[in-house]
Amino acid sequence: MVAVLEGNSYELRRSGAPEACTYAGPEERAGVFEVRASKAGFEPAAAGSVRVSADRCHVIPVQVTIDLRRN
Repeated sequence: MVAVLEGNSYELRRSGAPEACTYAGPEERAGVFEVRASKAGFEPAAAGSVRVSADRCHVIPVQVTIDLRRN
């Protein structure tokens, strides 16, 4: 599961090919977020202070790498 927190928490949905590991939020909103990732057999991990900007129409995609370690 990949989730984002900024006041409220919501789960991100996977998009594209599974090996691409690409996720998107339910809404387009600029801001500073914490991104959390978890998977069975791995320790949960997070990336904080992820800044998402916007142009006139859409948010600008941001690449975040979160390394999960096996339990």
